[in-house]
Amino acid sequence: MDLPKNLQGLPWFTEAEWLAAKAGMTDGPAFDDSYAGFVECFERIEHALRRKGHATIRIHIRMAEFASWCRASGRQADAGGRAAFAAWKAKERPVSRRVH
Repeated sequence: MDLPKNLQGLPWFTEAEWLAAKAGMTDGPAFDDSYAGFVECFERIEHALRRKGHATIRIHIRMAEFASWCRASGRQADAGGRAAFAAWKAKERPVSRRVH
């Protein structure tokens, strides 16, 4: 099975990882005030992309792995880094995963 050409990897956090990201990322102070706010905003973006015909996949960000990837790839731990990491992970994941 081929990956959809319009596949969008979206950075997703568990609540614990979101709290760690909020504390440790350079743009952490700009994060939503609560995890519930993050989830609400994320789901709006996810639904908007799907309405535009994009396939989406939630890429779980684990801070230890993300920080290591940032160092290795010369990326900042910020929104741009998260987007690049999610795109990279989406391409690296096995085809059998669930794509929306």
